[in-house]
Amino acid sequence: MMLRKPMPVARSIHWVPGGSEGAAAVSGAEVPLFITQGALREAMRHLRSDPEQELMGFLLGNLFECPDTGSRYVVITSAMRTGHVIGEVEPVQIPEEEWLGMQLELRRRRAGLMGWYHSAPFVGSSPARLDLETQRDRFRESWQSGLVIATTGPEPTGGFFRLAQDGSLNGMLIPFDEIVEDDAVLPGGRKRTLIDWANYHSEQPVESDRSERRPHMPPPRRATPEQPDPALGGMTSQPTLPVMLPEASLFDEDLPLAPMPEPRRFRFGAMATVLLGVGAVAAGLWWWSHREAFEPPSALSGVFSSHQASAPPVLRDTTVYAPPRDTSGLGGGSMAAAAPPPALPNSTAVSNPATGRTPPGGTMSTAPVPAPPSTRPAPNATAALPSAPAPAAAPPDARMQRFDALADSLETAIRNFQDRDADFTAKRLTCRGLGVGYQSADDAYIAVARAYSSVRATIDATRDARFRKLSSQIGDVNNTFDASKCPRP
Repeated sequence: MMLRKPMPVARSIHWVPGGSEGAAAVSGAEVPLFITQGALREAMRHLRSDPEQELMGFLLGNLFECPDTGSRYVVITSAMRTGHVIGEVEPVQIPEEEWLGMQLELRRRRAGLMGWYHSAPFVGSSPARLDLETQRDRFRESWQSGLVIATTGPEPTGGFFRLAQDGSLNGMLIPFDEIVEDDAVLPGGRKRTLIDWANYHSEQPVESDRSERRPHMPPPRRATPEQPDPALGGMTSQPTLPVMLPEASLFDEDLPLAPMPEPRRFRFGAMATVLLGVGAVAAGLWWWSHREAFEPPSALSGVFSSHQASAPPVLRDTTVYAPPRDTSGLGGGSMAAAAPPPALPNSTAVSNPATGRTPPGGTMSTAPVPAPPSTRPAPNATAALPSAPAPAAAPPDARMQRFDALADSLETAIRNFQDRDADFTAKRLTCRGLGVGYQSADDAYIAVARAYSSVRATIDATRDARFRKLSSQIGDVNNTFDASKCPRP
């Protein structure tokens, strides 16, 4: 259903392309084209978000009929962005998935498809042949238009185009009207415009909107040769000394970095899996080489088992030996040291046959040789023995300290990437700056993963949980960077 409404000529700025003598030959020239400043501003902001790429979108609006004259005209009211980037040698500028997504968006907004737009390195006096082929294949109505805006060149250019009436691949830039907003109507009949294209002109008094940035990158200025200075009597002025600036890494991380020798081609999940496997193998080898420390020697275990099987039970005296007191006054220290120990059970006194006396030392045991005494203290002797000093605390493991330091560095790198992602979403940072933060988080995680593999066998539960949390966060960083569609550093 066609809407009926008078043409908004009074609130418009009429723009005519340079050398438009043959504009009447353009198909649909009898259907005037109007575009609101809101739609034009939205398309320009999309194209300037990445001037180095050829971005693309669609133009939405309605087809109207003037009730006074009965003529039709087109009003473009909004611009719909897409995430597609047109390749340099790509034969299809609008892929099928973007075309289907646009149709679904049209149903949701309840708007009509008025055309499409894209950026280009330059805009000539006539549309490019590939643009005309895309216009013929995708846009069948004669009043549908294409918009192309240049992002490079000595001055900003752009323009709307349609196909020729004969249906051939011929076309040219067409006139259009810019519908200004309420605050763009200035005193004296002047109007504030967003158009500064050098290949279009208007007969109306206009004023450029300097607050709106254009999707145009002027070429860098070339150094001009030295000119004679009249104030110096025709002599050339002395060249000024170059300004010495600090290195870029000290004050601006968003400047281009040195190229990497080779792009990274592995994922964090595979890297973590390999490191965990290496850690498990290293732990097994360490246990195998130190297994003798956890088992008794085989020779002693054989002696113990044979002795326990053949020897009768031996009753041990578990009382603590206390030497007798010296009552003779002849030196208690030497007497106490020479006093014979008490006889053990299962022992027989042996006397000297010549003297009939018992030799010093008292007795000779008739029982088999007992097993070596255990190093474990007797139950009744623990109270009498002096307590051993507590072992000194082991010094902190240097590998654990290195793991903690690297984990702190990784947390800082993740927060830095999150701040950069917020600036990138707000269009305050380019893909190059976001890639710097991603590269820092990537390197920090690799260092933490290597440190974790070296301490995994002895790491405590707190540090293990911290590593798993950091691995989850670095996965979120990877997904966020992939969603930005920026090239990996």
